[in-house]
Amino acid sequence: LMAHALLLQGEPRQALDEARRAPPQHRAYAGRMAGRALLALGDADAARGALAGAQEAAPRDSGVWTDLARLHRVQGDMAAAAAAANRAVALNGRDVEALSLRGELTRRQYGLAAALPWFDRALEVDPGHVPTLLERALTYGDLGRMQDMLADTRAVLSLTGGHPLAYYLQAMLAARARDWELAQG
Repeated sequence: LMAHALLLQGEPRQALDEARRAPPQHRAYAGRMAGRALLALGDADAARGALAGAQEAAPRDSGVWTDLARLHRVQGDMAAAAAAANRAVALNGRDVEALSLRGELTRRQYGLAAALPWFDRALEVDPGHVPTLLERALTYGDLGRMQDMLADTRAVLSLTGGHPLAYYLQAMLAARARDWELAQG
């Protein structure tokens, strides 16, 4: 858990050190966190090794498959990313991260509108999942659904007390409406 917390704080080197100290009974989770840290450090090959260890320890863990999907996406293998994300969703249809990632991959492969049901499904499980709210807001904006985009950015700001991407999206909306003072604010 400490490795995960360090990752969330933007400290991948410390997270990697922490993950390496995890006891054997937490091998799968520690492998996932090590994989994420290594990926953040730009070492995709080592990340693949860490995630392979996590997969060996817990082959039916949707989180492992979600992290593998992220790795494949970063490496540009969209077919493998989609297959891993599908596996994650099949293992746990209520895994918010897997559902949201599947939405991101669907958006890239099949278009904006096709991605929305995945984001909606994730938000049915966890209405306060900020990364999914932001992805859906971005999708709404690209679809021209500005009211929906604004609603999602307001939800993010309410949940976080302030999020840079939510403010940016609101500024973009204001600029599109030619309200320069609001956009600048």
